[in-house]
Amino acid sequence: RLGMRVMSMRFRICLLFLAGLSASVCMRSHFSMTLVCMLKKGASNSTATSLISETDEDGCPRHEMDSNEEVEKETGELEWSREMTPYLFTIVLVGQVVSLILSMYLSNRVSPSKMMLFAVLSQVVITFASPFLARISYWAFFVARFAMGMAEGLIFSPISTLATRWFPPNERGSMTAVYTSAFQIAFGIAPFVVSFVCSSTFIGGWPTAFYIFGFFGVIWSAEWFRVGSDDPSSNKLISENEKEKLAKFHTQGHKHSTIRPPYGTMFSSPVLFAHIAAMVSFYFTLGLFSSFLPTYFEERLRLPIRKNGLFTMIPFIAQIFAKNGLAFSLDALKRRGLIGHTAAAKFAQTLGCVGASLSLLLLFFADCTRPGLALVAMTLCCALHSCMAVGFYVSMLHLCPPLTGVIASIVTAAGVVASGTSTAMMGIASKSPHKYELIFGLCITLNLFAGAIYLAWGSAEIQPWAVHKVVDGKTEEEGLKSESRKEEEVEEEIEDIPTCPLEALT
Repeated sequence: RLGMRVMSMRFRICLLFLAGLSASVCMRSHFSMTLVCMLKKGASNSTATSLISETDEDGCPRHEMDSNEEVEKETGELEWSREMTPYLFTIVLVGQVVSLILSMYLSNRVSPSKMMLFAVLSQVVITFASPFLARISYWAFFVARFAMGMAEGLIFSPISTLATRWFPPNERGSMTAVYTSAFQIAFGIAPFVVSFVCSSTFIGGWPTAFYIFGFFGVIWSAEWFRVGSDDPSSNKLISENEKEKLAKFHTQGHKHSTIRPPYGTMFSSPVLFAHIAAMVSFYFTLGLFSSFLPTYFEERLRLPIRKNGLFTMIPFIAQIFAKNGLAFSLDALKRRGLIGHTAAAKFAQTLGCVGASLSLLLLFFADCTRPGLALVAMTLCCALHSCMAVGFYVSMLHLCPPLTGVIASIVTAAGVVASGTSTAMMGIASKSPHKYELIFGLCITLNLFAGAIYLAWGSAEIQPWAVHKVVDGKTEEEGLKSESRKEEEVEEEIEDIPTCPLEALT
């Protein structure tokens, strides 16, 4: 029985979602730690270096600072101004916003499986070329980072569209928790791998980090080309039993819909606004953690690079267990009829917003003399913050299945802008000795505000956003309501076939 469940095509597709998104985010996000290794010590002008004279006065161990200095001196190569390096993070986000706007047009017109493959392959090419471009000039690398953002932005719309085609509603919570764990894998594992590469004398220096993650993308692309498809009916490797069962769920307008999105109605909907607000707070906090967590541990805790990599990894790994455990628990309650989709999403969203905010307050009392407190607080914050993905991220897939790609592009674009704003706010706050307290306070405010909005207006019900079209004598609204009823009828039959053993991942 277990062997049959492992052979489920939905299980394999879900793992490929996880691996593909992990490869994509790793190829972009490892740069936050790799940059420390790329710059010469004199060029990097590390904050840690400027604070050496204060280590005895504030009680921080001096030997940790010396360890950091040695790593920078041995591995640094590029003479870039430190004042210019923040723009390398900002330009990636600009590229993502541009491609997400493009995705709104392409989502109903291009094969999502091919679009996803194209996005990852583009990142692979850029990643392998990045060390060469970095050695040519700062501006050549700057252009490459913009292209990296463009490529990564193209992956969010197709993966959301494919999720609605491959997974029934009662599986979307756990499925979303699993494939969005890619962010935790990337933000947690990538810095740890880079810290090992940079501090090792037996590995070829910082370019090796680019090649490792680029090779990961090559492996995924080959497997997706062999296994991936737009929907179960077009997959050549799926069993007939699973295909027949999923076909009953899949015939409700998910396949190759090309309806014109009614943007006016959508943008005036409080439900969409609630999802945008949730994504803004989610990405604002995530952007800070992914870009500045290594810097926080270096500046406030005075950690050497290897220990920094470990401290950076632990909070993100905790996220994987927290949100997957919550997702599987809520999906189990849904299958038993004990909780609805909307109630489950609001519970997860509230837990994430309130829990992460309370945990962030603990960081106000952490410093280099209490690194354990900082690690515990950051781990709790990240773990609870990830629960938001089981909230608004899951409900987003229910709002209007034919327009999932469009909705994902709009909501994610707002989040990417928020992530870019977070890096800009950090730059503004950097002039203050209490910059982390200021920025953490802003995160707390945003999370609580977004949580209240979602609690009031959030929903996981199908929205009547395509009423402008008549199909088979019925308005689109009637068709969507019929679709919702049919989904409920099919869910019980879906459980008869081998299901995704996603519980094994937790």
